[in-house]
Amino acid sequence: MEVLISPLRKRSQFLRIAQKGRKFSSAGLILQMHKLDEVTDAKIQGGKRIIEVGYTASQKVGSAIYRNKAKRRLRSIAMKVLLKHAKWGHEYVLIARRSTNGVDFNSLTRELEHCLKKLNVYRK
Repeated sequence: MEVLISPLRKRSQFLRIAQKGRKFSSAGLILQMHKLDEVTDAKIQGGKRIIEVGYTASQKVGSAIYRNKAKRRLRSIAMKVLLKHAKWGHEYVLIARRSTNGVDFNSLTRELEHCLKKLNVYRK
């Protein structure tokens, strides 16, 4: 079955993941994860599994230019890593840190893979 990434849009979704989920931090990003309660909650659309992902960059990251750049980088690594290695039936939030824009892209990719492994949602 093919896996698609769908964005989280509502504040309530971000808050639920922050309150009920687990998180792991690395130098370039923070990954929050929440497992959906039931298999029926896991989204399947047209025979494709949906992974819901949200991206956040607070004002601590910098001005709007730096926040947008950080979110673009997070979206890019999410497309590269989460489609291949994230378990579906979970919701994820990637949070940018000040160092997100300064870290090498390959290092950021490895950090996301490491976070997935630490949260036990990495699939080969």
